[in-house]
Amino acid sequence: MSDQPSPSFWHERCLQIKAGLARERQNLEEFESGRFRMGRRSGDGPWLDVTEQWVDNQKRIISTFENLLNSLEK
Repeated sequence: MSDQPSPSFWHERCLQIKAGLARERQNLEEFESGRFRMGRRSGDGPWLDVTEQWVDNQKRIISTFENLLNSLEK
């Protein structure tokens, strides 16, 4: 008996990653288009627009999962 996951296990993980990437790309598009904005505030202070930082972070996350997917599909 092998301790390695079956090929179907990895196939399912790839499908999950692809579905997640599709959702994240759609979500990112909403922010890049300006339809949505991201803000934060500390305590009772003013709201700060952090959309650009959020978009940059989401792009890095998407890139990481794309690289993982590429590795799994080899």
